[in-house]
Amino acid sequence: MRAMLATKQRAQVGTADLLRWADLVPILAPALAGCIMLIASLSPWLIDPLTGNLSAWRLPINIGWQFPAALNAVFNYGLLCLCCSITCFWVAWRARRGQMSRVRATALLCILPFVLFVLQYLCIDMQAMNSLAQHQLQWLLTNRYFGYSVTPLRIPVKLFATDATSIQGRFILLVQQISFGALLPCAGAFFLLLGRPRAGTGAVKPVSTPSWRRRLLFASAALFLLAMGRAPAALFCDQQAGNLLASGNYASALSWLNAAAFLNPSLTQVASYHIERGQAMYFLFADQSSDDSRAYLASTYNQQNDDLSAYQELFAAWQAHPGTPWIRDELSTSLAKLAAYRHPINGPPLLRPIDDDSALPWLEALIQVDPTSVFGRYAAGRIQYDLHNYSACIAQMNAVIGLSSNADILSTAYTYQALSAGGQQRFADERNLLFKAVGFDPDYHNNTAREALSGLH
Repeated sequence: MRAMLATKQRAQVGTADLLRWADLVPILAPALAGCIMLIASLSPWLIDPLTGNLSAWRLPINIGWQFPAALNAVFNYGLLCLCCSITCFWVAWRARRGQMSRVRATALLCILPFVLFVLQYLCIDMQAMNSLAQHQLQWLLTNRYFGYSVTPLRIPVKLFATDATSIQGRFILLVQQISFGALLPCAGAFFLLLGRPRAGTGAVKPVSTPSWRRRLLFASAALFLLAMGRAPAALFCDQQAGNLLASGNYASALSWLNAAAFLNPSLTQVASYHIERGQAMYFLFADQSSDDSRAYLASTYNQQNDDLSAYQELFAAWQAHPGTPWIRDELSTSLAKLAAYRHPINGPPLLRPIDDDSALPWLEALIQVDPTSVFGRYAAGRIQYDLHNYSACIAQMNAVIGLSSNADILSTAYTYQALSAGGQQRFADERNLLFKAVGFDPDYHNNTAREALSGLH
């Protein structure tokens, strides 16, 4: 009998403990979600191939409206995640006092940063995706000349096949460069829903939402959907323009392209939009030359592997408008092709100087068009090292170090600075620079620096 009573008492104690833990879940779950959202605001969301990790505070929110630059610097994903974190802690505090909050609405608020992030980089912010594609291309071109293998991309991409013009290409690019911080809001929303209290259970008191607040929420949701619908509508207009261009209806295609630019002005900042406009204008106004028609001709030449003619068309457009970003990007890509296809820094030692000399003028032109080109600086520095112009190599590698935060690029830049210092008989500087190169190579990829440091090079 005593054993049965003891077992019954233990069962009652266990049930009471479970009930106490069940009462704590509506408090702990939103508190944990708040901590996750706070971590998300401090974590990297995007990995730029050249500049490294970009935290939520360095990624401005772009919903397709043209805001001043000062507002873009203030309204970013870090601030949005911080607001979500405060809301989660407020829900936990209300649950601690026995009051029910709208947990589903709070979970939707927590997942909003991730939804906005994906929508922005897939449909809205074409300039940011184009910049990311340009940086990935420079990284792919640069690591070809490392002389050793580094960590590959998540999805293998062929050289010059990086595409930010289609939604599929932007999706692949985003998957390549996304970091774990962008996924944390989904975890925060999951924990909120996991700990959602049930009305009428425990000490939680249900509350009713006033009708005016419901109407305000519906109106806000409608305005949000209207604002977010502009970018997909712009993509639809652009797709319609592409279909009309394929059928030869150029006048109607121009109208659809104008509508697309009205709905999403960032389309005008990428070359693909101007190539489509150029195709229509080339056939409608054959006697008139413009930057758009030159971009279309250059695109046609690229499809025919006539890189020199493409360069000539783009160079004429760049001379007319040297400050236009999309012209600079297209011309930089053409110059990179002309330099890379001469295979510098490769081949037998007897033939390498010939290839280096033929590629160097194109690299110098690339640096003139885009002084921030990491590939242009790095390849020019490597060629100068091969030609024993050590001071010029050190100067180019200094520029690479100032332009990039990528550990692999920094490691190889310090390596060739060190080898150039050794070529100038500055052996103490060479050793110090090799130690810096090895410090940026924790995964032991850079065998060039390690062999030089050990005396095997």
